[in-house]
Amino acid sequence: MIGKKLKASPEKVLETAAVLISGLKNLDVNDQLEGDTQLLPSLIKQLKSSKASNRSWAQSIFVDLAVLDTSSKALPTISLALSRALNGTLLQAEFRQEVYGTLHRIGTAIPLDAVVEVKVLVEVLQVLVSVLDKELKTATEAKEAGIEAVWTWVAINKRNNGGGDGYSDAFTYLRSGMVDGNGPEIIQRVGPMFCMFSVDMQEAFILDLCKDDNTGKGLQLLIDGATKKYASSSAIASLDGLIAVHIGLVNAVASGDILLIPAVDKILNAGSSSFSKTSFLFGKAMIDAVATNGMVSALLSRTLALYVKFLAKKEIDSHFFDTLQETSAAKVFSCCICHPSSSVGFTSTDSILLTVQIVLTYQANAADALIKSLLQHINQIAFDNESAAMALNATREARDSFSLGEEPQSKVIAVKGRLSATDAHHGFDSSAVRQVAK
Repeated sequence: MIGKKLKASPEKVLETAAVLISGLKNLDVNDQLEGDTQLLPSLIKQLKSSKASNRSWAQSIFVDLAVLDTSSKALPTISLALSRALNGTLLQAEFRQEVYGTLHRIGTAIPLDAVVEVKVLVEVLQVLVSVLDKELKTATEAKEAGIEAVWTWVAINKRNNGGGDGYSDAFTYLRSGMVDGNGPEIIQRVGPMFCMFSVDMQEAFILDLCKDDNTGKGLQLLIDGATKKYASSSAIASLDGLIAVHIGLVNAVASGDILLIPAVDKILNAGSSSFSKTSFLFGKAMIDAVATNGMVSALLSRTLALYVKFLAKKEIDSHFFDTLQETSAAKVFSCCICHPSSSVGFTSTDSILLTVQIVLTYQANAADALIKSLLQHINQIAFDNESAAMALNATREARDSFSLGEEPQSKVIAVKGRLSATDAHHGFDSSAVRQVAK
C-alpha cells in the first residue's frame, strides 16, 4: 500500500511513509522493492528531487528498508541498485552526493555482526571508487560524501574478513595521494578515517594503506614538501605533513619494523630540541592549529606518545620531555592537553588521559617536564587574554567597536563559546587539565 501511494503521489506521502516505516520492525519488503509497486525506482527518483526535504526523506526510507528487512534480501537489492544508479542516470554531482550519503548512512546502520554478501561489497566499492575517480575537482562536497561512503563500506568489508577485489580497488584509490606525495589528496582521502574509526581500526587500515612499494617514497615527498613550506612560511600548519608522519610511525610500530623512514625519524626527533630550532610538526602554526582543529590535536598527541613508545621499545633514551629545558615536544603536548579532541568511544578528556598514560608508561620521568610545560602554557594563555582585555578597554573607541549588541550573531556565539578566548576558562579545557594534573 505504501509503495503504491509513493509511486502515485510521492510528494504527498513521502514524509508520512518515512515516519511509518521507521516505526516498523521485522519487515519483509524485498518483493515490494521491484514488484508492481516499484518502490525502489520511486525512491531513487526522489534522490534526484529539487526539494532537499524529499531527498532527505528518501534517504531515511532507504536506510530503514535496508536494515529492518528480516529476509536479508533488501540490503543487497538496495545497495546494488544505488550503486548502479551512480554508474548510470545521475548526471549531476548534487544527485550523486545524495546517493553517496545514502550508501554511507546504510553502511553505518548495518549491525556490526551482520554478514554482507561478498558480491555486494565488491560491486558497491568498485562502483564508488570508479565514479569518484571521475568526479570533477569542483565537486568538493560530492567527493567528500563519496569518500566517507568508501571508508564506511571498507569497514564493513574488514568486519567480513576483508580482502577481495573491491577492497583492493578501494585502497588503491584511497592511498593514491599518499604514494604520489599529493598533500591535498591525502587530506581528502585519508583524513576522514581519523574521525570515523577507533584508534585500533585506524591502525589496521594504516597497515593496509602502506601495502604499496611506493609508500616510503610518497611519505618522504609529503614530509619534504611540508618542511619546505615551513621554511618559507612558518605561519601555515601542514596537516598533510602531520598525516604522513603519523602514518609512517604507526606503520613502523604496528608492523614491528626496527627502523623508521628517515624523514619521519628526523621530523620527530626535532621534538627534543628547543622551540626555536624545531620542525614543522612542533612549530607555532601547528600549536595554533591544535586549539582549533580536533584532528590536529588528536593526531599530534597520539604521534608524540607513540614515538616515546617506539624509542623505549628500541631502548633509546628519550629527551622528548626534559626537566632542564622545555622541549618543543613538551610545549606541543601541553597544548594538546589543554585542547583535547574526542575519539570514537572516548570523550576528549578520556582520550587525552589515555595518551598521557602511554607517555608516562614509557618515559616515567616525563611527568615533571609535562607539568612544568603545562603550567607555562596556561600562564601564557592567561597573560594573552589579560593583554587582550586591557587593549579592549584601553579607549572608548575600542570598547564601542566591540559592542555585542552591534555584532552579528555568529560573532556573539564565538565570543561566548566554552573554549573561546574570552570565556571564564581562558580558552582551554579546564576539566582535561585538572584530570591530567592529578
